[in-house]
Amino acid sequence: MARDSAPLRALSPYLLSPPLLRECCAREGGALAWRACRNRALRRAVTRSSTTFEGPVPASEVHPITPPSTMADPTQRATMDRILQDISAVGRRLEGVDNAMTSLTAETKSMCLDIAGFQSRVSRLKQRVSLVETHITSSLDRDQELLYLRSKLIDLDNRSR
Repeated sequence: MARDSAPLRALSPYLLSPPLLRECCAREGGALAWRACRNRALRRAVTRSSTTFEGPVPASEVHPITPPSTMADPTQRATMDRILQDISAVGRRLEGVDNAMTSLTAETKSMCLDIAGFQSRVSRLKQRVSLVETHITSSLDRDQELLYLRSKLIDLDNRSR
């Protein structure tokens, strides 16, 4: 990000005014470039002021600006061209990031649903295990009772002989 914003810092005096920044963004890619300008890190690179930007730019606020090709100073012209190209490039990158985040959000929601399904299955399995444990315990208790009764019967049988 630091390397990409170097031309922006060089021309920051020209971009301190939000209307001019909006015009640059509108000229260079409309809402896409405007979203790039709304990025906090890019705003900090453009200006140190506390101006907040809200977009997209209303059409009534977009006015033609002096194209870089008509600027008298070739250094300013080249720097302005680089800035406008950087704004467009950052906008395209941010759109890619936005698409990736949207995809990631969808995948995360899907995973959350999967996790909820797994939790539900685990809960049902725990209930089954509990029932099996109860059954085993009651079976062992019955087996103990049967063994006890069998030993009593054997004792009675031995006494009766």
